[in-house]
Amino acid sequence: MSKTSCRGIIIKDNAILLVKRVLYKKIFYVLPGGTVEEGETFEETLTREVKEETNCTVEIVEFLFQLNSKAAQRISRIYLCNYIEGTPELRKDSVEYDRQSKKNKYIPTWYPLMQIFKINILPKEVKDYLLQNYILKV
Repeated sequence: MSKTSCRGIIIKDNAILLVKRVLYKKIFYVLPGGTVEEGETFEETLTREVKEETNCTVEIVEFLFQLNSKAAQRISRIYLCNYIEGTPELRKDSVEYDRQSKKNKYIPTWYPLMQIFKINILPKEVKDYLLQNYILKV
């Protein structure tokens, strides 16, 4: 059975909130979010996960699209969110904080939206969506 995760596109002042991952010397970026827990709605999952991974509070605007990864047996639901408050930092009570090591890092950061073509955003479909809907339209 596939796991479902919820991730948010959060933009403020021409920057996007991303989690920079450093995993065994590979650097990539992901949207903040995570796996739905039993009894949670998709929206509850997203707001909880964004708070845990970035220390930021968001308001969900709308569901945008869904990605289905058969290889990872995962469904990812992508939402547009409004930033409300908070300074990006990994909360010490998060699972990601406990997983960190020299070879595994989670670094929440605001990244200039007009520069995202320079970085490795995963999955690729998310980067393509961002480029098509936020960069190429400008």
